[in-house]
Amino acid sequence: MQTIKKAFISAIAVILQAALCGCSNGNLPGEYSGVLPMPAGGMEIELTLSPDYTFQMQTIYQSDLASSSKEDGSYRISSDKIITLKYYGDGIKYLKQQKDGSLKVLTLNRTEVKGPAKNKYILTKKSNLYF
Repeated sequence: MQTIKKAFISAIAVILQAALCGCSNGNLPGEYSGVLPMPAGGMEIELTLSPDYTFQMQTIYQSDLASSSKEDGSYRISSDKIITLKYYGDGIKYLKQQKDGSLKVLTLNRTEVKGPAKNKYILTKKSNLYF
């Protein structure tokens, strides 16, 4: 019984250390989703940021399912919390981590989207990834 108790406490310690670590990617790794506005229907995004600085992203165009795509690559985060997604190939997207844990989709110039729909360019965190 004592061995099981020690194993349980050790497992909890590992999980807490991962959750509270001072890693440069902090609490960023996880699964995010959102529907971004588009002129002809929305664009559904499912994004997974892994602790090893790789990502997978599925894009589903609601008005044209045939144009949907899956991408993967690596990411990095700068000191001002701007996340650069680098696709294998030459694609790049920019996001900014928000205080509430969500990600704001930025333009290619690394600026926030302007206009009445600007608050709809958000990916909400669905779950954390620690390992």
